[in-house]
Amino acid sequence: MSGARVSAFDRWYLRDAPPERIAVLRVLVGAFAFIYTVVRLPDLWGYSDFSDSRFRPVGVTGLLDGPLSTTAWHALLIA
Repeated sequence: MSGARVSAFDRWYLRDAPPERIAVLRVLVGAFAFIYTVVRLPDLWGYSDFSDSRFRPVGVTGLLDGPLSTTAWHALLIA
């Protein structure tokens, strides 16, 4: 790209934005996360029905001796 195009893009892309714009973005991202979680809740809730033999620790769960109890998993989902 030529220097003039880059400069024009920088003026457009890096211009100051009102704080309301980031506030709207935060609300939209929060609403998406909430709706996504509510829609997926039945699937996530069902993970507590898996047998202990299916537990394969990955990442941080490697610190656990076994899977979370059903009560702990449901409490975590509701929180």
